[in-house]
Amino acid sequence: MFDNMTMSNAVTATIGLLVLLSVILIRVIGDGFLILPVLIGIVVIQSAFTGFCPVSMMLKKYNLVK
Repeated sequence: MFDNMTMSNAVTATIGLLVLLSVILIRVIGDGFLILPVLIGIVVIQSAFTGFCPVSMMLKKYNLVK
């Protein structure tokens, strides 16, 4: 899926898809899903400071990005 993407672009696309999915869940199911974009934001901020990015680890583990 992400074969011709760099790791940075794949992480950005994955985070964007997660935020979009959480907004759809908030709109369709209810406000209980407001925690998802908050958690995504926290993970993005911590990865900027620490360099530890769970999304990139997942992409590498499942061989979605070279």
